[in-house]
Amino acid sequence: MFGMEKGKEESASKTIFEMETDLKKHPHKKKELLTEMHSQLEHLKGQLRKGSKHEEFENMGFVLHGYSALIKVIDRIN
Repeated sequence: MFGMEKGKEESASKTIFEMETDLKKHPHKKKELLTEMHSQLEHLKGQLRKGSKHEEFENMGFVLHGYSALIKVIDRIN
């Protein structure tokens, strides 16, 4: 099956984003990014609570999921 080869298991567990290598070189940027992402996340949540047009609501939802995924990636970095 696709992706079930023996070599794929090792490479899938070691996926490294370019951002990870940059943040490992500059650890102070990790804290700055996290605070910025959390503030943007709270701002978006506030906008969603206010309510808006259906189209804007969907777009804000997509951006909200993107920010939360980015925060997960940044938190994963040691």
